[in-house]
Amino acid sequence: MEQSDATVIRTSGRKPKRKQFTDFVEEPTLLPKPKHLKTVENQIAEQQGCKIQEAPADFPNRDAIKVSAVDTLKTTMDSDQSNSLVTIPISSESNGMTSPITDGDIDKKCTDTLIDSASVPEASIVSKSATDAILKKSVASKSTTNGVMVPSKAKPSRSSLRAAKPSSKIIATEGIFKVGTTASKIAKSAPSTASSSSQYQSKSNNQKVQSDKSKRLYICKKSGCGKTIRRCAVKANKLCCEATGYSSRWYHLSPEEHYCNACFEQFYRSKHEGFDEYHDWKRAWMNNSKADSGFRSIANFMSEKQLSYWLKCVQCDSWRQLGNEIELTHELIKTYVCAMGNMNNTLEEHSERANDRMPHVKYTCHQINDPAVEAVFESGSTWMSNLNYNPFLKYSPAAPFLTSYYPDGVGMSAVDIDESIRPTITKSNHVAKTPEIVKIVERQSDSGVSKDTRNTTIKKGKETEKRLLMSPGGRKGMNQSKNTDIEGYFHPFYKPFEHGKALCMRPDVMELDEAQEFPEYVKDQAIYLALRNLVVALWTLEKCSFLTAKRCCEFVMLRGLTRVHICELLLPRIICFATYKGLINTGALRIPTGGALLPKQFVRKDVIVIGAGPAGLGAARQLHNFGMNVTVLEARDRIGGRVHDDWSLNGVCVGRGAQIVNGCVNNPMALIAAQLGLKMQVLRPKCDLHDSNGRPIPSNSDKRMDFHFNALLDIIAEWRRNQQENCDASLGEKIMEAHREWVRQTGLTFTDVEEQLLQFHIGNLEFACGAKLDKVSAFHWDQNETFAQFGGDHTLVQYGFSTLLKALSVGIDIRFNSPVSSVDYSDSKKSTVTLDSGESHKADCVLVTVPLAVLKSKTIEFVPKLPLSKTEAMEKIGCGCIEKIGLEFEERFWDDKLKGANYFGYVPSKADRKGFFTMFYDMPNVALGKDKVLMSVISGDSVDAAAEMSEEEIVDVAMGILRKIFPQKIVPPPKNYFVTRWKRDAYARMAYSYIKTHGSGEEYDKLAQCVGGRLYFAGEATNRHFPQTVTGAYLSGLREAAKIAVYEP
Repeated sequence: MEQSDATVIRTSGRKPKRKQFTDFVEEPTLLPKPKHLKTVENQIAEQQGCKIQEAPADFPNRDAIKVSAVDTLKTTMDSDQSNSLVTIPISSESNGMTSPITDGDIDKKCTDTLIDSASVPEASIVSKSATDAILKKSVASKSTTNGVMVPSKAKPSRSSLRAAKPSSKIIATEGIFKVGTTASKIAKSAPSTASSSSQYQSKSNNQKVQSDKSKRLYICKKSGCGKTIRRCAVKANKLCCEATGYSSRWYHLSPEEHYCNACFEQFYRSKHEGFDEYHDWKRAWMNNSKADSGFRSIANFMSEKQLSYWLKCVQCDSWRQLGNEIELTHELIKTYVCAMGNMNNTLEEHSERANDRMPHVKYTCHQINDPAVEAVFESGSTWMSNLNYNPFLKYSPAAPFLTSYYPDGVGMSAVDIDESIRPTITKSNHVAKTPEIVKIVERQSDSGVSKDTRNTTIKKGKETEKRLLMSPGGRKGMNQSKNTDIEGYFHPFYKPFEHGKALCMRPDVMELDEAQEFPEYVKDQAIYLALRNLVVALWTLEKCSFLTAKRCCEFVMLRGLTRVHICELLLPRIICFATYKGLINTGALRIPTGGALLPKQFVRKDVIVIGAGPAGLGAARQLHNFGMNVTVLEARDRIGGRVHDDWSLNGVCVGRGAQIVNGCVNNPMALIAAQLGLKMQVLRPKCDLHDSNGRPIPSNSDKRMDFHFNALLDIIAEWRRNQQENCDASLGEKIMEAHREWVRQTGLTFTDVEEQLLQFHIGNLEFACGAKLDKVSAFHWDQNETFAQFGGDHTLVQYGFSTLLKALSVGIDIRFNSPVSSVDYSDSKKSTVTLDSGESHKADCVLVTVPLAVLKSKTIEFVPKLPLSKTEAMEKIGCGCIEKIGLEFEERFWDDKLKGANYFGYVPSKADRKGFFTMFYDMPNVALGKDKVLMSVISGDSVDAAAEMSEEEIVDVAMGILRKIFPQKIVPPPKNYFVTRWKRDAYARMAYSYIKTHGSGEEYDKLAQCVGGRLYFAGEATNRHFPQTVTGAYLSGLREAAKIAVYEP
């Protein structure tokens, strides 16, 4: 018997061979021999020709078949050809005690098996020639002890016992087997025995056999399995145990799927027809994967090509098994019903294996799930750890995104893959569009503005499996797959060696938060990565509808019961995790009334959101879609907060606040625009600069000073690498210090124009920081750039960010004109928010999204007071401010300065004027047509100067600069204009944040920390990765929505 993985198996006529596969099953417990078995002497003494009666049909052990090769045979035969009898004892007995034959018996190398006779009614193991030879040895060497034959040393060979005949019937009883042979004349070679009191008719024996039934079953000995084997999951040929009733050993695939030795031999031995099929598959796999010599190919081949598919009925949700020959398709998954059965009748009659196929099995919706399916449900998360193969997805929608990776490295099949197929996009649309948005889309369509031309569908090519088999070397023969940009601004996965792209993930490794959520897949990540990549790829392709586990299951193609586990247990967890983390199902999607994206345990909360800006609306929309009750309290009579669009200038949208998207690749604002069908204007990098006399700045001077300014920033970066953080200084001071040192060490001089250009760049950086550089930390002013940032096109939202935010607000309970005076979170169960009017609201959680300057002003009282760490962090983050001006004219007089660009610049002659209107933007209309509106910005020290000026004076400053830029033209006064006053706005008091001297990026994290699980904070000043932007504010709202969803008090 098999004792360990190193056991040497001896077979007749062969050299010893070491086992190559370790996941075999335990040998069955040998059955005791009945005490009333007659000795050979008594059998021979019986009258010849007597017929021993066949066991009745209701015999309790007729449902099991046991075949055993043992040390000796005690044979009783019937002379009747049509119903001869062979009885085979399978245990030794001494002093009336029953015990199995042990390894101590001489030369006993036999193989036992047990299968279910319900599926195999007829089997054969003993031929006439074999029994004749064994009989002679048995009679010649017989001996008895206490009336029972003792095994002799003359043992039958394994080969003689394996000689099988399909026409024999075997019925197992306790200790003996009755073999009714119809094609042999065994009775002629030995006397037979008959008795009316046959042991097969003994009720006491029947009851004993029934009680020992469980002992005769095969138990899988793979660690963690221990399942009883009842059938072969492969059924590859006629010699399968499903047909013959015999298998020398079993191989483990999953706790409910094992295959017999005959099916293994069918593909592993060169003499069988499946050998070529297996090796063609293996060759293709090795050529197109990163697999090495340690690849467990036979187990993966069985799981990839031989197991049957399992499908869920679309009517009753029950799982049904298809025939092993049936290939799964996307349409079949969507349309399968129980009445279609196992689909075996769909095989073509001229199929090569048509004669071997199983008969068609019909199902009804009234049938319960197969016990194996129920076992999958009960196994829970342990199912995957008990697999003996690595499951890989076939034809995954993620394949076109991952052409630069080995398929098996990202959990996909290396053979059943097609990188050119793009799934049919669902027609469902859950985007919330207001009538105003619909009109804007129609105006863009009427003007000929179309969606990004990069969002094109890839045509389906040849079947990849054939291409791989025909391509020498496969993927290992390629340097790198072609870069296929299939979805415009949305690049969810990094390519190899790529980095620094925001909201992008590696498809071949789990993220940190994923490892924390799914620790059981950290060791072997392939199947998790395959499913996560599938989910993210489908979301990228179908961003206008909610992605559900049911939709994803339509693309989960792999054989075996593992598909049941994935669709019912694992995939819903991944969808839930990706949803509350904001990886999918975000943007302008609106859940139907009463619906919920998350299970009930996540959504039993009432939430109050203070502020209806990008952060507040982003969080409210997400929480509402999760299924929570959300109320938004907004102090103004509009949404948007510091996003405020002005349509008063000839119907052109000019943002009083934010209006530019800095990097569209993977940007949530670009996602919302795509969901709404809106296009943004791409800002070209070209910008011509002009001096105070209207002359263009020489390009060589422009390039030289651009290089010089960036070099100064590099000097500062090098300086801080060699300093302690407590040696911080202001950024403005360090820039000028580096500039003077550069001049001193190089001896280079700069012209007046070049010195003015330096001041222009400093002013531009003050615009980016929102403050004079003397207030900004030289150590941490660009701390966000240590994290991946949004790349790609910079765009102008010509219809305004408010249009995008209105889509987020649809269906949300927003209470306008509701300024908050206090937040009391002292109660451990409910927090109370009180308005200036005295009205109060209670909720489980409160999310504060007001600007940092409003928090600092203490217009909102917190009870108890905020933690000291949070208030100290507030003081180390500055509240920057810029102001904007919009000008409408009777005619366009600036076209000759644009030269195809979207803006033109002005270089002031005096350093103290560098913050006044150094850039003028040509504002398009909604349909991206040219109009008669300019917009410009005030930044740095000029903001404080403008605060002391009237709007007319500010407009005069802007007009004076325009007349300097266009000295040869008559610049008319503006027809209409506006000037912002953000610093005076009681509900804003700022534009965006910056890191003050002696502050750090950690202050953003401290502001983002929740207090007691009841009080949460969001906004651009709480987002360390993307501060100062609408995108950062929106993402902070999603971040806090996830915290609220998973928090358990």
